[in-house]
Amino acid sequence: MSGPTSRLAALASHFLPGHKDKNPPLSGLHIHQLSPTFFLPRAAEIEPDAVAIYHVTANGHTIRRSLKVEDVEYIFNFAEMTRLNLFPVHVYGLTETYGPVTKGYHMPVWEELPLKEKYARMARQGHGFITGLPIRIVKPDQPEGVLIDVKKDGKEIGEIIMFGNINAKEYLKDPEATRKLFAGGGLHSGDLAVWHEDGSAQILDRAKDIIISALEAMLVQHPSVLEAGVVSVPDSHWGERPKAFITLQEGKSMKGEELIEWAKHESSISKFMVPREVEVVEQLPKTSTGKVKKNVLRAWAKGNYEET
Repeated sequence: MSGPTSRLAALASHFLPGHKDKNPPLSGLHIHQLSPTFFLPRAAEIEPDAVAIYHVTANGHTIRRSLKVEDVEYIFNFAEMTRLNLFPVHVYGLTETYGPVTKGYHMPVWEELPLKEKYARMARQGHGFITGLPIRIVKPDQPEGVLIDVKKDGKEIGEIIMFGNINAKEYLKDPEATRKLFAGGGLHSGDLAVWHEDGSAQILDRAKDIIISALEAMLVQHPSVLEAGVVSVPDSHWGERPKAFITLQEGKSMKGEELIEWAKHESSISKFMVPREVEVVEQLPKTSTGKVKKNVLRAWAKGNYEET
């Protein structure tokens, strides 16, 4: 992982918060002067008791703070973060890039905007990182290798393409995948976005991912739940709704219906986020790096359990 090792080289602190009942809440952070913080919604694969990982330094000292489950619902709310003296900066990157390839560079003119519009601009993925080249957003319906930019109108949807030496060189021993990744000369992200007039990018398919990550983080607060993976399934009324797959702590037993009732009546999960279906499985499908295979969970949700 290039990001954490780079920050270690820079003497930055890496903090893994423990169980939510053992450390002071997030609100205690307002008394500290913090260095830039990298926030990850899911940390169970690294530290089972952690709700989240964030890397901070404060006057040369390590901060012992945990992210409480109730904080997950508003951590993405810029107004609340600002109140806590946390200045959010949106960055975006891929496994195939050296950390972020875009950054939401703060514009002084934003301070003159209404707060809602200011935070909306802060939430964008922003412009190409200073150590790379400018990104492009291209029309997705073109022949392979043809890169035609979308309009910078904040409406036309295209795919983010990245350039520069902070991108990967190739997939190891997989020339076909490498060819597809760099078709047309740029690295294809697979993420759909719009291009605003000021040149900033805004990904459009991430909002539900944030909700899903928050829901996963909250479901694992149940004492019997070890891990949770959530995917969207079709719904005749809402269009989509969440379905959860969970694994249990050793020696624990539970039915999916019990977790649903807990989520409805005893947790801090917003009512619209409560899954209608919870399926208990022996283990969640994961990649070699420990990430949950959401494509497999989607196949399971459709009844195809041959996928692993």
